[in-house]
Amino acid sequence: MGGATLWTWTPSDNWQQIDNITDKTQSNYLQRYKNLLVFKPDNPNILYIATDGGIFRTQNANSNTPAFEAINSGLHTLSAYSIAANQQGAMLTGTFINGSFYATTPNNLSNAQQIQNGTSGRVAISSIKPNIIFTTTPHGEIRRSVNYAASFISALD
Repeated sequence: MGGATLWTWTPSDNWQQIDNITDKTQSNYLQRYKNLLVFKPDNPNILYIATDGGIFRTQNANSNTPAFEAINSGLHTLSAYSIAANQQGAMLTGTFINGSFYATTPNNLSNAQQIQNGTSGRVAISSIKPNIIFTTTPHGEIRRSVNYAASFISALD
Protein backbone atom coordinates (compact mmCIF):
# COMPACT_ATOMS: atom_id res chain seq x y z
CA MET A 1 0.00 0.00 0.00
CA GLY A 2 1.44 3.41 -0.97
CA GLY A 3 1.01 7.02 0.08
CA ALA A 4 3.69 8.90 1.98
CA THR A 5 5.32 5.58 2.89
CA LEU A 6 5.15 2.05 1.47
CA TRP A 7 3.75 -0.87 3.47
CA THR A 8 3.24 -4.59 3.06
CA TRP A 9 0.97 -7.02 4.91
CA THR A 10 1.25 -10.70 5.75
CA PRO A 11 -0.87 -12.78 8.13
CA SER A 12 2.16 -13.52 10.32
CA ASP A 13 3.69 -10.01 10.45
CA ASN A 14 0.64 -7.78 9.91
CA TRP A 15 1.52 -4.34 8.49
CA GLN A 16 5.22 -3.54 8.00
CA GLN A 17 6.73 -0.37 6.54
CA ILE A 18 9.19 -1.44 3.83
CA ASP A 19 10.64 1.88 2.74
CA ASN A 20 12.83 4.52 4.31
CA ILE A 21 11.99 8.14 3.43
CA THR A 22 14.85 9.91 5.21
CA ASP A 23 18.23 8.25 4.57
CA LYS A 24 19.21 8.28 0.88
CA THR A 25 22.27 6.13 1.60
CA GLN A 26 20.14 3.10 2.51
CA SER A 27 19.04 0.55 -0.12
CA ASN A 28 15.42 0.82 1.03
CA TYR A 29 15.32 4.62 0.50
CA LEU A 30 12.26 5.63 -1.49
CA GLN A 31 11.15 9.20 -2.14
CA ARG A 32 8.15 10.21 -0.06
CA TYR A 33 4.69 10.45 -1.63
CA LYS A 34 4.05 7.52 -3.91
CA ASN A 35 1.62 8.36 -6.71
CA LEU A 36 1.48 5.11 -8.67
CA LEU A 37 2.64 1.51 -8.16
CA VAL A 38 2.96 -0.76 -11.22
CA PHE A 39 4.13 -4.37 -11.25
CA LYS A 40 5.87 -5.60 -14.39
CA PRO A 41 3.24 -7.87 -16.04
CA ASP A 42 5.62 -10.77 -16.73
CA ASN A 43 7.57 -10.50 -13.45
CA PRO A 44 5.68 -9.67 -10.23
CA ASN A 45 8.99 -9.26 -8.40
CA ILE A 46 9.67 -6.05 -10.35
CA LEU A 47 7.74 -3.03 -9.09
CA TYR A 48 7.89 0.52 -10.47
CA ILE A 49 6.96 3.37 -8.13
CA ALA A 50 6.13 6.88 -9.40
CA THR A 51 6.89 9.45 -6.70
CA ASP A 52 7.03 13.23 -6.40
CA GLY A 53 10.82 12.81 -6.70
CA GLY A 54 10.92 10.60 -9.78
CA ILE A 55 10.57 6.95 -10.72
CA PHE A 56 12.00 4.14 -8.60
CA ARG A 57 12.22 0.40 -9.21
CA THR A 58 12.71 -2.66 -7.06
CA GLN A 59 13.64 -6.02 -8.52
CA ASN A 60 12.79 -7.87 -5.31
CA ALA A 61 9.28 -6.60 -4.54
CA ASN A 62 8.31 -9.85 -2.80
CA SER A 63 11.15 -9.51 -0.27
CA ASN A 64 10.53 -8.38 3.31
CA THR A 65 13.25 -5.78 2.68
CA PRO A 66 13.11 -4.71 -0.98
CA ALA A 67 15.90 -2.53 -2.36
CA PHE A 68 14.88 0.48 -4.45
CA GLU A 69 16.79 2.38 -7.11
CA ALA A 70 16.03 5.66 -8.83
CA ILE A 71 15.71 5.15 -12.59
CA ASN A 72 15.36 8.76 -13.71
CA SER A 73 18.26 8.51 -16.21
CA GLY A 74 19.71 11.77 -14.94
CA LEU A 75 16.40 13.60 -15.24
CA HIS A 76 15.33 15.64 -12.24
CA THR A 77 11.74 16.15 -11.22
CA LEU A 78 10.31 18.70 -8.87
CA SER A 79 7.18 20.50 -7.90
CA ALA A 80 8.00 24.20 -7.67
CA TYR A 81 6.09 26.35 -5.18
CA SER A 82 7.69 29.62 -6.15
CA ILE A 83 10.33 31.15 -8.40
CA ALA A 84 12.27 34.40 -8.08
CA ALA A 85 14.75 36.11 -10.40
CA ASN A 86 16.76 39.30 -10.44
CA GLN A 87 18.00 41.71 -13.10
CA GLN A 88 21.39 39.94 -13.24
CA GLY A 89 19.72 36.66 -14.26
CA ALA A 90 20.05 34.75 -10.98
CA MET A 91 17.13 32.42 -10.30
CA LEU A 92 15.79 30.91 -7.09
CA THR A 93 13.09 28.29 -6.67
CA GLY A 94 11.30 26.80 -3.68
CA THR A 95 10.19 23.21 -4.22
CA PHE A 96 8.04 20.52 -2.69
CA ILE A 97 10.25 18.07 -0.75
CA ASN A 98 13.47 18.86 -2.64
CA GLY A 99 14.35 22.20 -1.01
CA SER A 100 15.37 25.53 -2.52
CA PHE A 101 17.75 25.89 -5.46
CA TYR A 102 19.79 28.95 -6.49
CA ALA A 103 21.35 29.47 -9.94
CA THR A 104 23.56 32.44 -10.72
CA THR A 105 24.28 31.98 -14.44
CA PRO A 106 21.64 33.71 -16.61
CA ASN A 107 19.44 31.31 -18.60
CA ASN A 108 21.34 28.28 -17.31
CA LEU A 109 19.98 26.12 -14.52
CA SER A 110 22.73 23.49 -14.80
CA ASN A 111 24.73 25.29 -12.09
CA ALA A 112 21.83 25.47 -9.61
CA GLN A 113 22.88 24.67 -6.05
CA GLN A 114 20.58 23.31 -3.38
CA ILE A 115 20.56 25.91 -0.59
CA GLN A 116 17.78 24.49 1.64
CA ASN A 117 16.69 20.91 2.31
CA GLY A 118 13.16 19.65 2.70
CA THR A 119 9.99 21.30 1.56
CA SER A 120 10.43 24.97 0.79
CA GLY A 121 7.85 27.70 0.47
CA ARG A 122 8.03 31.17 -1.04
CA VAL A 123 11.41 32.52 -2.11
CA ALA A 124 12.66 36.00 -3.00
CA ILE A 125 15.77 37.80 -4.25
CA SER A 126 16.09 41.46 -3.32
CA SER A 127 15.82 43.77 -6.33
CA ILE A 128 17.72 46.47 -4.40
CA LYS A 129 20.57 44.33 -3.03
CA PRO A 130 20.87 41.10 -5.10
CA ASN A 131 23.10 39.51 -2.44
CA ILE A 132 20.04 39.29 -0.14
CA ILE A 133 17.94 36.15 -0.55
CA PHE A 134 14.94 34.85 1.38
CA THR A 135 13.56 31.31 1.68
CA THR A 136 10.62 30.04 3.71
CA THR A 137 9.16 26.75 4.90
CA PRO A 138 5.50 25.71 5.17
CA HIS A 139 5.93 25.81 8.96
CA GLY A 140 6.51 29.57 8.97
CA GLU A 141 10.30 29.70 9.14
CA ILE A 142 11.78 32.63 7.18
CA ARG A 143 15.49 32.45 6.36
CA ARG A 144 17.71 35.27 5.06
CA SER A 145 21.09 35.28 3.37
CA VAL A 146 23.16 38.43 2.89
CA ASN A 147 25.94 36.67 0.94
CA TYR A 148 24.34 35.22 -2.21
CA ALA A 149 23.06 32.08 -0.40
CA ALA A 150 26.44 31.10 1.07
CA SER A 151 24.86 31.01 4.56
CA PHE A 152 21.49 31.73 6.14
CA ILE A 153 20.12 33.06 9.42
CA SER A 154 16.60 33.54 10.66
CA ALA A 155 15.06 36.61 9.02
CA LEU A 156 13.73 37.58 12.44
CA ASP A 157 17.22 37.95 13.94
